[in-house]
Amino acid sequence: MTPASPHTPLMFGIFPSGASATDPVSPDDPDRTEHALTMLTSGTRCPFRIRVYAEYHGAPCDQTADHLTPPAFARHVHGRRRLDLVVQFQSEQGDVDGFAEHIRRLVNSHGHLLDTLQVTEEANVTGGYGLDGDFPRVREALVAGVLAAHDAAEGLSDAEIRVGFNVTPPAHGDDFFARVGELGGRRWTAAVDFVGLDCFPDVWDHPVADDGSPGDAGDAMVEAVRWLRDVEMPAAGLGAGVPIIVTEHGWPTGPGRSPRRQASVLERVVRALHAHRVELNVTGYTHFALRDADSAGDDLFDQFGLMWDDYTPKPAFETYRRLIAELGDPESHHR
Repeated sequence: MTPASPHTPLMFGIFPSGASATDPVSPDDPDRTEHALTMLTSGTRCPFRIRVYAEYHGAPCDQTADHLTPPAFARHVHGRRRLDLVVQFQSEQGDVDGFAEHIRRLVNSHGHLLDTLQVTEEANVTGGYGLDGDFPRVREALVAGVLAAHDAAEGLSDAEIRVGFNVTPPAHGDDFFARVGELGGRRWTAAVDFVGLDCFPDVWDHPVADDGSPGDAGDAMVEAVRWLRDVEMPAAGLGAGVPIIVTEHGWPTGPGRSPRRQASVLERVVRALHAHRVELNVTGYTHFALRDADSAGDDLFDQFGLMWDDYTPKPAFETYRRLIAELGDPESHHR
């Protein structure tokens, strides 16, 4: 991937659905989703990423079906919209070889749509949250998956696919990057095209200062990216030339969390990333998520959307549309 320059816009994206840690999740409406995506990207001529998740549970069941979320994703990937595919490692048996084969098959099936392929989801997170870090041999799966995706992508003459992985800010003293770097070696580091960061300041256990004050949500995001760039990536042999993409960020509405504040947080975070994109080589930002899973729910996962669950826009929808048009347009960086 090309490092960020003063004339490089951020590449934006979104998860085009809703997701919740609790049921129910209101079903997607592909027609309304497509209309919302058209409105969201109407002001830019740049590529836009559509984030999709695939879970690998183990061969042979996952060699015959993709298990993609949202299932109707292909309808929304066309023109300048490109596929940002996350392949999760959820094998109770630690089936690394099957995972690598599954990734090769996905690249061969969807390579013509792919912009980025993320191997594993938050593999550095443990503690019973159901994320990839809780599954056996996940670090081996991350290394094998990146190499499998890289090799498969090299075999496609008509596709340019960027392969990487993502993390969240870990506990102090975590050795995840050092251990993965040791496992992977030089061939693996050469195959990593980006490192993703899932970061949610002021959600769960990440309190921030008031908007506009030192240490607000924008500052907190920049510091998390700086930690990744200066501390963790070097431990794995990943240098300054490897771009960082913010692969998940959002701020949910709900009890005590106003839609107006959601828009304010979004604006501060995106503008802070844009201001530091050259210094920290940040090339992209993807929002989680397009719509609420359950607008009547009071779980933090229920209301991450830029829209309510009936696809009515919140103020943050227009904020994101405006930011995409302004900061995702290369002409605005030359003017």
